[in-house]
Formats: sequence, C-alpha cells, structure tokens
Amino acid sequence: MTVIFYTSQFYVLTFMQKSLKVDEATASVILLIALALGSPFFLLCGWLSDKIGRKPIIATGLALACVTYFPLFHGLGIALNPALIAASERSPVVVKVVKHECSSQLNPVAPQKPRSACDAIRRVLTDAGVQYSLDYVNYSGSTMVSIGTKSISLSADERMSSFEHIRSVLANELMEAGYPATASESAMRKPLAIAILTVMVIYVAMAYGPLAAALVESNCSPLKFGHFCSSSLNS
Repeated sequence: MTVIFYTSQFYVLTFMQKSLKVDEATASVILLIALALGSPFFLLCGWLSDKIGRKPIIATGLALACVTYFPLFHGLGIALNPALIAASERSPVVVKVVKHECSSQLNPVAPQKPRSACDAIRRVLTDAGVQYSLDYVNYSGSTMVSIGTKSISLSADERMSSFEHIRSVLANELMEAGYPATASESAMRKPLAIAILTVMVIYVAMAYGPLAAALVESNCSPLKFGHFCSSSLNS
C-alpha cells in the first residue's frame, strides 16, 4: 500500500520532471488537478468497504496497480512527451560494455560519482530521460553506444576523460537522433495525462480508503478484515 501511495502521488511528479522533461509548474498543476479529481474516491471506497468488506477493495486496488502501472507510465510518456517516446522507438539506445565495468546506480542517499565510462554513460542517459539497454561484451576495447543505426565509440582516452565530456558527446548525438531536450508544451495531451494520474490516485483511494476501519477491525480478527466489530467500540 505504501508503494502505491508514494508512486501515484509523489514519484509521478519526479517522473514527469526528470524523465519526461516536463517543466515543474506544468507537472505540478497536472498532478494537482488529478489529486482534486481523485480525492472523492477515498470517501467512496471507504463507504463501499462498509458494504462489501475491506479486503476486496484493498486487494483489488493492489492488483490493478501491479497489472497496469507499466502501461500507465508508458501512456504518461505518450501524453506529455510524445517526441521522446517516438525517438526511443525510432532510434533505440544500446550500450555495449564489459559487465565488470558497470557498477550499481542505486543510491538512496546521494548520486554516486561515476567510476567508469559505463557509469558515466548510464548517468547521462538517465538524466536525459532516455531509455536504454545494456549489451555485455567480452572484450575490453572501446565502449560503444548505439543510437539507432549510428554507433559512437568512446576510446580509452575518452573513457578516462571528464564526465562532462562524455555528456557533451552523447547530448549532441541524441539531439541529432531526435531526442528532445525538453517536453514541448504544444505537443502535450494534458487531459490524457490528468486522466492517467487520476486513475493512479484512485488506486491509492482503494488501498487507503478502507484502511483506517480495517486496522481497527484487525484487533477483533487478526486474520480477517470484516465489518466493524462491536467489541472495538468498547476498547
């Protein structure tokens, strides 16, 4: 339930700004409208759980989120930055590198300093909102980055050069391949984006609308979320 809460109401804002390159004001307004439209469903789901039980509402919300999150986020990309989605389909990016040269990019505290060309390339592509795949090779020669039909080779000297140099090289190539630096305001389908985000907020409502009553009732029956227990009224 916590994953759904933070994904649908907080991470989506980061996703729109960082991955889809939507400006902060536009992303905030779109999410605000979706929250306003989806908030009444907290009351509706709480009321409905009084009629049919807590667990069916919560479980349905969790299941729908698991099944639809990936297509919903893809749809958000189509709605807010169609040029980025079109470029990724037309000119997919593949990084060919020796596996041991790549380190984990996950750091919940602060971004790590790139320790190799692979790390630097992946950081640049992630910052640009560019989807990429890794193709591990056995030789330790130049690092190759394929953007569509074009291949960019980073020599040993370039691989050991500054992070900003690698960023500059790839930024120019991505621009030539049609990857946009920012989302175009005129190309956005904001009503579609609002609808997608509203659906995500409804998932949160399904998980959290019945939750308060469910937690109280769990004192009566730890293994089953039923209707409100009369014994809870006396505790």
